[in-house]
Amino acid sequence: MTKVILNDVANLNDTTTAKNVINANSAVIETAFDNTLSRDGTQPNTMGAAIDMNSKRILNLPSPVNGEEPLRLKDASTLNGGGTIATFPTGGTTGQVLGKNSNVDFDTAWISAAVTSVGLALPADFTVTGSPVTSSGTLTGAFANTPTGTGGFVRQTSPSLITPALGTPSSGTLTNTTGFPTANLAGLGAGVATFLATPSSANLKTAITDETGSGGALVFATGPTLSAPVISTISNTGTLTLPTSTDTLVGKATTDVLTNKTFDTAGAGNSFSINSLAATANTGTGAVVRATSPALVTPALGTPASGVATNLTGTASGLTAGNVTTNANLTGPITSSGNATSIASQTGTGTKFVVDTSPTLVTPLLGTPTSGTLTNCTGLPISTGVSGLASGVATFLGTPSSANLITAVTDETGTGSLVFATSPTLVTPALGTPASGVLTNCTGTASGLTAGNVTTNANLTGQVTSVGNATTIGTNFRYANVAIVIDGAGSAITTGVKGDLVVDFTGTIDRVTMLADQTGSIAVDIWKQTYASYPPVIGNSITASAVPTISSTNKSQDSTLTGWTTSVTAGDTPVI
Repeated sequence: MTKVILNDVANLNDTTTAKNVINANSAVIETAFDNTLSRDGTQPNTMGAAIDMNSKRILNLPSPVNGEEPLRLKDASTLNGGGTIATFPTGGTTGQVLGKNSNVDFDTAWISAAVTSVGLALPADFTVTGSPVTSSGTLTGAFANTPTGTGGFVRQTSPSLITPALGTPSSGTLTNTTGFPTANLAGLGAGVATFLATPSSANLKTAITDETGSGGALVFATGPTLSAPVISTISNTGTLTLPTSTDTLVGKATTDVLTNKTFDTAGAGNSFSINSLAATANTGTGAVVRATSPALVTPALGTPASGVATNLTGTASGLTAGNVTTNANLTGPITSSGNATSIASQTGTGTKFVVDTSPTLVTPLLGTPTSGTLTNCTGLPISTGVSGLASGVATFLGTPSSANLITAVTDETGTGSLVFATSPTLVTPALGTPASGVLTNCTGTASGLTAGNVTTNANLTGQVTSVGNATTIGTNFRYANVAIVIDGAGSAITTGVKGDLVVDFTGTIDRVTMLADQTGSIAVDIWKQTYASYPPVIGNSITASAVPTISSTNKSQDSTLTGWTTSVTAGDTPVI
């Protein structure tokens, strides 16, 4: 691009016109000189924009004398301002740093990293000595209180200990402890551990030390039935019932007092005759019964004037039924003889009654209950135990797959797999005829669409055609070509700016194509700037290191655009 353009003087006959043209050309030349660097430093002599050396060298630079001047390669080792730049020392080991040997510039060497300050903090269970370490030293931690025992630490208030050796705790509560062997209980009397492990009467006798008498099994009943007991000592109080008339009291004199009553002898030796009991007149015949609560074996009661049969067992087959109020435990079927038996109305068959409010029934056959709450019931088979399920529902509940759900649902529209997601990913779906929809992100060719009046800001790719009515297309095309022609006018193309233009739309550069009318090599840079900051300079290059280039051919194309600034805003002014 020519920087100075002068007007030709058409005719010297018109001195006024010639003068004006010459003066105007002189003003252009003066302006051009003012915009040119002066070799002798004549002002103005200041750069107004970046200078492009076009890969040319700058020769004969002087040595720099201050920090604002450029540095030559040979100036990297010796500075006019004093001092030298030395290379970094070689070697060094892990953990070392570069340190100063002296106050001389760049006098450095590898040294071990110094510790400014290192401290150690431990829990309150420990004490720390030697902290902090400022240059060298040793940090030492010790227990605040010397621990007892060995092994891992337990710091929780309620720890879970697995197979711990507790030693001998000074105190403790074993409320929830299980598995404690009775053999390890301390303070048990002799034989108690054996009884706890095998609680037999023999083992209990071994453990008890204050029993009186000796003999066989222990007796705990208040009124026991003793079979041929041997009584060695009888106290002066108590009750003795003799089942037969000749029971023997071994070792007792005939005048011993039993229950403060004197028995007269009526036989040889120590035999007693029940008939000799000094008492009031007897009723009935047979053995005398004197206990308050005697145990009678197969007695013939006759007709008692009164009595409570609470604990009677057996079958009273000879009773005449009347009105009976009972809390007795009844077993077996209840029948009646004579009068009818009144039993609350029962259902079902069998021999056992259920009268509990909340009975435990084992494998009952419930039939068809009229009502009930199955809150705590388990094991109900879904396939056979639930009525009223629609066809396929039981199968879906047992195997909840989408295929089984499709079988169970009857009001679905369309066919195929179910879709539950709000934004599902559908692979090749047949959409039918949607009532509405937004195809913002749809791609591909909608070859079956019938065109109407379409208003769109969409980015369209490929050819746009119409079916039936004409298609109206807006101004937002995705692709547009921006072209600049560089003409060397029959000569080799020189360096410099070759073209300016304004881009009237916003978009993204996705490809650069270069075409030439002959084979050769050329590189073209592209600068871009906003209209307000026009003109762009080399610092506004958008091509990074991927400058468009033709190399020994007549064309090139690049759609990778590595490192490019590809965004373009309406009003930008690219320069080539």
